[in-house]
Amino acid sequence: MPTPFEDWVQHARDVSIESEILRRGIQLKRQGVERVGPCPRCGGTDRFAINTVKNVYNCRGCGHGGDVIELVQWLDDCQFSEAVERLTGQPKPNGQAGPAQSAPAPGKARWSIAATFPYEDEHKKLLFQTVRYEDPKGDKDYSQRRPDGKGGWINDLKGVRLVPFMLPELLEDLKAKRPIVITEGEKCALECRRNGLCATTNPLGAGKWLDAFSKLLKGHDVIVCADNDDAGRKHVKKVATSLLGIAGRIRVLAFEKFLSDLEDGFDIYDWFKSGNVTADFWEIVNALPNFTHVVDEDEWDAGDEPGFINPRSWLLGNQFCRGFVSSVVAAGGGGKTSLRILQFISMAIGRSLCGQHVFRRSRVLLVSLEDDRDEIQRRITAVINHYKIDRKELKGWLIVWTPKQHPKFAFADGRKIKEGDLGKELREKIKRLKVDVVSLDPFIKTHSLKENDNTEMDFVCDMLTALSIECNVGVDSPHHVHKGQIEPGNADAGRGASGVRDAARLVYTLCPMDDKEAQKFDISEGTRRYYVRLDSAKTNTAPPSEKAEWFRLVSVPLGNSTPEYPAGDHIQVAEPWKPPDLELPIDVQNKILDHIERGMPNGQRYSNAPKATDRQAWKLVQHLTKKAERFCRKLIFDWIKEDVLTVGTYHDPVVRKSGVSCLYVDNSKRPT
Repeated sequence: MPTPFEDWVQHARDVSIESEILRRGIQLKRQGVERVGPCPRCGGTDRFAINTVKNVYNCRGCGHGGDVIELVQWLDDCQFSEAVERLTGQPKPNGQAGPAQSAPAPGKARWSIAATFPYEDEHKKLLFQTVRYEDPKGDKDYSQRRPDGKGGWINDLKGVRLVPFMLPELLEDLKAKRPIVITEGEKCALECRRNGLCATTNPLGAGKWLDAFSKLLKGHDVIVCADNDDAGRKHVKKVATSLLGIAGRIRVLAFEKFLSDLEDGFDIYDWFKSGNVTADFWEIVNALPNFTHVVDEDEWDAGDEPGFINPRSWLLGNQFCRGFVSSVVAAGGGGKTSLRILQFISMAIGRSLCGQHVFRRSRVLLVSLEDDRDEIQRRITAVINHYKIDRKELKGWLIVWTPKQHPKFAFADGRKIKEGDLGKELREKIKRLKVDVVSLDPFIKTHSLKENDNTEMDFVCDMLTALSIECNVGVDSPHHVHKGQIEPGNADAGRGASGVRDAARLVYTLCPMDDKEAQKFDISEGTRRYYVRLDSAKTNTAPPSEKAEWFRLVSVPLGNSTPEYPAGDHIQVAEPWKPPDLELPIDVQNKILDHIERGMPNGQRYSNAPKATDRQAWKLVQHLTKKAERFCRKLIFDWIKEDVLTVGTYHDPVVRKSGVSCLYVDNSKRPT
């Protein structure tokens, strides 16, 4: 059963377009089943027509058409529901949501037709329409449809001849040898014509210009207008290149060349709506040079003087830089989020908490696709408490986005890879928040493609790189390791295809301390997992452990205990940690060897024998250096291995026994 709302809309659709035209005082003349006359919007003579049988209208001048509801929307510039109210003479039924949707877009039930643009052949026969749809948020989309011969539509262009927009009018313009303006999109072409220019465009959007369209313009003066975005610039190159050697004269109008601070997507429609007139247009166009070849901005001669070369825009240490993608590869629970939050807070307050140089205070956008708002708030609060930071310092500098419905950079649709909404949403946030660094944690959550497919991973990584360059921000996306033990500096440690590793320029590994390192630094087995090392994964070999960049993970209480949870939360926070110095100055080393050579005051000699007790040489080293036992034992072991010390025997005066094990110094091999 139809709802009251659907009945209300159907009532509006039943209103005759002819009666609505008469009610408005618009005079049309009869031609068979049609009424024709000047358009009430553009004024074009005999270009406006209504079909009294099908109850539809069309204007060849404006390129607009549809049913009676769309007519009122168009003439009164109102919303769908408002047009229905005016046609029915009654308010929307109680309890019904609106506005209603007319002719929803294929696969988009909540989208409504906002405008239609007819494409006709030389004899003014309708071939197909481009339809612009809008959703309640104001987003727009386009599709094409062709007549089914029964008064309805088929939502594809199968078997349809593609022609330029407003072909009958274009042919008249060419016959009169008028300059032709080529725009990107029907709306821009119509706006040009409303301002007295002869304009056309191609169907299907940017990048779809056909060489067959260029042949129509042979010998003519053509002006190609660019939209202010990457797609628009690529489209202009394609159109202008296609016209080379065919058109008599080609000029390219790019508004960003003479207007600053333009919005992305700014086009000639926006330019006219900003108050400019046709005379302004010709003043600009007449000063443009002729287009003779495609200027590839990515091609340059190294022999040309480059002028000042801007330095790389580093933000924190060698970890984050504008225009580059960074990543840290670590096992789950390995401390990468703790490290990153410490680094982000360092950048946000302009002071280094992490031991890495802060080049400038930076605004950070942390996009958490794994942890929710509460968990990220716990982690941030733990850092604030541990380092005694005033939370006000973060205001406006560290912004966190924890979307409940995770948008994606890309997803698979059958065999095709399609771009998701994440890139668009990030660009809006970067621009609005004036962000310097964006972190997407973790990388795996930014897409729904196959991790082990290089082609699919290249698609996602290219989007990350494009985001960093276009928005001039540092982009960071921490990554999980594959199964098995991660090695410091191993660029292949990350999960999935190698394309992920290759796309990021600043890749680091975060590894827990291994047992050998723990022994070297005298760290107990039970606590070594709280020590992690950060190494560049873009170098051939990782530095020795004592030269690596180390952090210690400490447990920080939040002080949020409740009767039910008396212990509250304890959150892991990273702090810089320096290994004990494993190098002894040369003079100290020789001082130790002097003592070993002289022996003990009671005449006994030092030894490395397990049963030597007080004569053990490592105890002498510890006494003189205050180093850990493991360090001292290793020093004696290394000297014996290098023949700085030799093992021999002597007569022990205390125990009165010969053949007792002892150490002698080979002075020729002393450290120098």
